[in-house]
Amino acid sequence: MATRKRARQSALSWAAAGGPVAPQPASGRGRGSRRPPRIGAPGLTDLGAGASLLYAPGAAPPSLLADLTTEVDWLQRDVTVFGRTVPQKRLVAYQASPGVPPYTYSRLTLDPAPFSPSVLAARDAVVAAGVAAGVPAGALRFNACLCNLYRSGADAMGWHADAERAAYGDARDMCVGSASFGEAREFFLRRAADPSDRLLFRLGAGDVLLMLGATQAHWQHAVPARAGVAGARVNLTFRRDVRAAGWWGEG
Repeated sequence: MATRKRARQSALSWAAAGGPVAPQPASGRGRGSRRPPRIGAPGLTDLGAGASLLYAPGAAPPSLLADLTTEVDWLQRDVTVFGRTVPQKRLVAYQASPGVPPYTYSRLTLDPAPFSPSVLAARDAVVAAGVAAGVPAGALRFNACLCNLYRSGADAMGWHADAERAAYGDARDMCVGSASFGEAREFFLRRAADPSDRLLFRLGAGDVLLMLGATQAHWQHAVPARAGVAGARVNLTFRRDVRAAGWWGEG
């Protein structure tokens, strides 16, 4: 059950203080991961097999954090893990253009709200970063956004790929664009065929990351819990829902 009032109060208090493959628990290590991760570099990175990344540090306005914590209707969701119902380890929201249907992942369904001004501003920044790097315009036609609020280092996201074919099309040719705000957090990627092959980015303060081409087909990603991280982080992940009649929309 979603608890809007409690979630909104939590979002505001944490921001003031510091600022679908089924997910698996993430430590940043994972199976077969004794090899240290490679540190992600700015610009385009070719991951092979048609997968690539674009990392654009600070490409989105960091000041959007304040508006994101107040404009977005943050929800506390419950998830079932090994037969137990527990609160999800982050707050979430879903925004989209008119005509985009509800989004279901991990047995949770989110009804889309209209894009808020701060989310639209972040989307424009993600698209601009992609265009500046030469990403084809057709890959940047985002009409939906999954919003995540990590209130502290205790909030996390397990290993998964954004590969819901029914909603987002072929994982071998998909663009997921993200913008992060607030406290920098470790963002790991690992190759599905060789989990010891990992990449590490520290994303926050307006950093933009685009996962391009076949990344969702061949790689998983996670945000592990980290003790000692007190500040809040907002991450927005923009996608194109292929079920909608239009691909863009303005509200």
